Amino acid sequence: MKHILLVEPDEKTGAFLKLNLMRSIGCDVTEAGSAAEALSFLSRHSVDHVICRHSDSHHFSNIPLIIMKLEDSWKNIVMKTGQALGLNVNFMENRIQAEYVPVSLNYFNVISSYSLECDVYIRVRKNENESHYVKRLHAGDFFLQSDVEKYREMGLKEFYIPKEQFTSFVNFVTEKLTGDIANAKMERQSDAYEITLDRLHSLGIDELTVELVNESIKAMEQSLKNMHGLTQFLHAMRANKLSYSYAHSYLICLILHKIIDQFEWDSTKMKDRMTYLAYFHDISLENSDLMKINSEELLEEASLSREEKKQVLNHALESANIVERFPKLPLGIGTILKEHHGSKSGMGFPETLSISIAPLSMMFMVVESFVDQFLEIHEPRQEDLIGILQKLSVKYNKVIYQQTVQALESMILKQKKKAS
Repeated sequence: MKHILLVEPDEKTGAFLKLNLMRSIGCDVTEAGSAAEALSFLSRHSVDHVICRHSDSHHFSNIPLIIMKLEDSWKNIVMKTGQALGLNVNFMENRIQAEYVPVSLNYFNVISSYSLECDVYIRVRKNENESHYVKRLHAGDFFLQSDVEKYREMGLKEFYIPKEQFTSFVNFVTEKLTGDIANAKMERQSDAYEITLDRLHSLGIDELTVELVNESIKAMEQSLKNMHGLTQFLHAMRANKLSYSYAHSYLICLILHKIIDQFEWDSTKMKDRMTYLAYFHDISLENSDLMKINSEELLEEASLSREEKKQVLNHALESANIVERFPKLPLGIGTILKEHHGSKSGMGFPETLSISIAPLSMMFMVVESFVDQFLEIHEPRQEDLIGILQKLSVKYNKVIYQQTVQALESMILKQKKKAS
């Protein structure tokens, strides 16, 4: 089996590329987070090719290189790798040849204290070209979070599942999540949200994906009932390790729920819509760095491939398209998702405010802009919040946009009075 060394500093991108290289080509892949880590690995092991960015290519000599260009999509990288190895690529077929499939430790964050339906292994290198797999968690036995954490502390990033049990393992995790997520702590709900995104992008929309989304949304709604405002959210965020994507969606939902009562709308139905909008608005994006881009200016400043830029520009439309395939969602969700950056087409970041989009789309834009800036500040103070509101007041000065800024200001000032 061909062996690839993948040099990629972004852990999530590396894990995504690794899995797709294994699935579509059938090669073995080792990840390295930096050129230094890669060179250390190469001092002890041999590989067939190294995949790296151009900026790192000078570190490697006498080793065939596959250069990842900024404009390369993940599919382009997989295709180039297949061509370099002389192997056919099939994106629709699972070609994993290895006996064991790597599974991120994140999966085990949400299924601790459960009995697994498969054995779990770690990989141990025997020599430069061979590895053996040692069973560490046994099928049928209960395990504790501490059993997983000791491996994380040793630097382990993934366990291994027997290939023939991989799909059943993923479904097992999904089923456990749907049963327990409503009563889980925020940190576990955040993990579940990330796994939902991973499942959606890797396995698509099936019955279990739909069930997991529904349970995840119920858990968010249940948590919101006990969350009274920004101060409490900050305490919860500090006490829990929340992913950016979950914190972003959760806080948007929280604020929308708090300010809706200041508008003459059916608050019960609107809150239901708002929860789904907050949950799904960036569902088509696969990493938090892309989620943080909310303007043409930030898009130009970011070092992204052509495919990634296209993904960011079209993500509102793509999120709407994904949601349209989910059953029994509140009416109008797809339309508002498509408009949530101000464009009726769902593409780009318009420079001028549109008054032709839905009122809820206008409200969502203002709240998301507030949350984007709020999450950039490590320890937000009252003066920081006032500064954000002043910027929003200048930018969003029409109809529902302006009313939303005023509702935000009223909510924050009300919380200030309660605090004092």
